[in-house]
Amino acid sequence: MKHFRYIRFCLVFLALTSSAADWISVTTNFCTHQLQDSFDFSQFGNGDGCFREEQLALYNPTHYGRFFCNSHSGAGNFLMLTNDDSMYGSIVWSMSSSNQVITWFTTSDNGGVGSNDMYAQTFQQLEAPTMLYDRFGNFTNDWTFPTNTVQHIMLGDYPQWVSDARPGVLAYSLGGSNAASAQGWHFADRWSPLALIVSNAFAAGDHLFQGTGVSEDHPRFPLQFCGSCTYWQQEGVDTNTFTATLDWNSSSVTTNHCTVSGYSRVGSALTFSLLADRQAPSFDTGMGGFTNDCRHAFDLIPQFTNTFMEVVQVLNAPDGTYNLAMDGTVIATPTGAQLRAGYNLWLCYNSALFQQGLQVLSYLRILRNINPMDASSTYTNGNYLMGDLRSNEAAVWSTNTLGNTFYTTQTIVSNKAQVVINFCDTMIHPAVQQTNHTFSITSFPPRYAPFHR
Repeated sequence: MKHFRYIRFCLVFLALTSSAADWISVTTNFCTHQLQDSFDFSQFGNGDGCFREEQLALYNPTHYGRFFCNSHSGAGNFLMLTNDDSMYGSIVWSMSSSNQVITWFTTSDNGGVGSNDMYAQTFQQLEAPTMLYDRFGNFTNDWTFPTNTVQHIMLGDYPQWVSDARPGVLAYSLGGSNAASAQGWHFADRWSPLALIVSNAFAAGDHLFQGTGVSEDHPRFPLQFCGSCTYWQQEGVDTNTFTATLDWNSSSVTTNHCTVSGYSRVGSALTFSLLADRQAPSFDTGMGGFTNDCRHAFDLIPQFTNTFMEVVQVLNAPDGTYNLAMDGTVIATPTGAQLRAGYNLWLCYNSALFQQGLQVLSYLRILRNINPMDASSTYTNGNYLMGDLRSNEAAVWSTNTLGNTFYTTQTIVSNKAQVVINFCDTMIHPAVQQTNHTFSITSFPPRYAPFHR
């Protein structure tokens, strides 16, 4: 049985890595929205929502990204369908006149439904915002905002912490998959690519989940990041973030998603400046004050080290070992063979690029009132940003009698949503802008000319 699961995992993994094009093509300012079970921002939730948002923000720095999270701990798809999607989702979908709106739904084991019921519930969820439940339980169409800029993605659930990773998760998740397919939306499967990993970890006592319960289903950070990597692969995200190809023996330079200037080589030292169009997302490393650590994901699935490629390649680099420095800080010591093949900067954790990504990730957590350093404690006392918006949405929704479109026009809700937008525009958007970085590649010990010996 384990052999069968291994073959299935390999086939699924190969399928995931063969996506041709990014399904989410951002062409204007955009909003993203998490409508899921559990608190996706807490280490006691599924946590990977911030990583998805960070990638979109860093890959699209010319557009303003506005990020909303309305995950509901303990909510099943029926409660999300009949309450949360309307109360929380309507506000974001009403921004469709001037934004591309991307919504992530999820299939949830809360409520204990099977594949058929999951299909029925998620099919109706994916009809939003054209069709939404009102406060009185009527499935209505009173929507007047554009829907052509709205895009949905249905997420399958994670494997669970039992010996077989609970195949029933795949069964009800496929209900959501079929609903998404029927309406032309995408589905991201998180059970099939990760089930064998969880099963083997369970047997080895490598605890990948929160708590000590028999059937824990809230992943720790390494598995959350595995879920993010499988998502990016299934959605066809361009893994070639940027590439700069230089030549040790000439001034020839070719680039993709970046520009190179100031190329110079004197003896054993090569220097240049690089300005990228975009950068890959960063993640918790257990360093620099961050208490969580995603890096075990690369032990679980080594192929994920190439999920994103920020490549500096030096053709004809002589054999030897080199100091690769960025803005005066050595970030790696590649060999000549590695430079000739192309060296991936993505996992250089002390680089200016990686630190910039961590700042964006931190802002996305602060938006949710979560301490970015441990992703579990609160950032500030009381409601803050998304929490304040949610409280006001709930208060206004409880008195709404005039339909979903009318509800979105209520001043107090609109004002609180604008506070979230302002934070994204003034904090997150500037943080994703790329700047020029100076690189030096120097062999050590230096390759002296013969008369220096």
